[in-house]
Amino acid sequence: MAKSTKMSDFRTLNLEEETTPTKKSVGAVSANKNRTRKNTASRGSQKTQTKKVQKEEILEEEKPRKTGIGLAIFFLLLVLVGAFVGCMFTPAFNVTEIHIQDGTYVAKEEILSKMDGVMGENILRVNTSSLENAIKEMPYIRSVEIKRNFPSSIDVTFKERKPYALVKYLESYVVMDKRGYVLEIKKENDLPDLAIIYGINADEYIVGKKLEDVVGLKYENITYLLETAYQGDFDYTIYEINYADSESLVMAVKELDVDINFGEVDRSVLTEKMNYLNGILKKLEGKKGNLDISSNNYLEKTIFTERY
Repeated sequence: MAKSTKMSDFRTLNLEEETTPTKKSVGAVSANKNRTRKNTASRGSQKTQTKKVQKEEILEEEKPRKTGIGLAIFFLLLVLVGAFVGCMFTPAFNVTEIHIQDGTYVAKEEILSKMDGVMGENILRVNTSSLENAIKEMPYIRSVEIKRNFPSSIDVTFKERKPYALVKYLESYVVMDKRGYVLEIKKENDLPDLAIIYGINADEYIVGKKLEDVVGLKYENITYLLETAYQGDFDYTIYEINYADSESLVMAVKELDVDINFGEVDRSVLTEKMNYLNGILKKLEGKKGNLDISSNNYLEKTIFTERY
């Protein structure tokens, strides 16, 4: 009975348990894994080589294309340079006409005198910048532009500075523009419509140059005052200004025999003060005398001294 029991136990043993691998089976598995790695590496290498070949093929295609474009640009530049050089030595491009309009204060002959040697010169060789600089040295010229009009003409256009006021200087009159440039110096006053300014004493007045420093600032204040009168509702013509004292400007108008002590030129209240002066002068029409509105509190302290 005991022997039978042992045989029954043997048959009930779990024979499905995983067996311990032998050295031979381990070797086989490793070999399979190595072959898989090799195949994967081989496929990766083939892909890399394929991409490299494709890239090289693209580069090979681009090289002739870039080379062709570069050559085309090079030959185009050669053609342009050749055409330019040819034009510089072609009589057809020599200047035969110079077009200039007459100005109010500058005649075209004066402009032509600054362009000596341009007529007959090749239009491409004309130095327009140099000519513009030479013309701008003329006191009455504010700006100038010179254009080539191919094949053989030059166009000159310019803007002028305009006389704005006269500054009494010794026995002469200095003609000034609005921005403070000296236009010319005259012995006689042949511009009666311009205001005459006294009390601006520069060491010297240089034609074509702008007033600077204190003298320039005083002249600028006067232009502010005159512009306020011209552009506003001031009904009188200012014809004389004495600005010897920078804190007390004195002026006179053509329509009335009244000397006006205006006081300081304060730009912040200039419009209001000119309007006030306009109203006071209307009340003084027909009278002679001195009007003083120089006080900072001029609305309450206006003094008129009548002269008989």
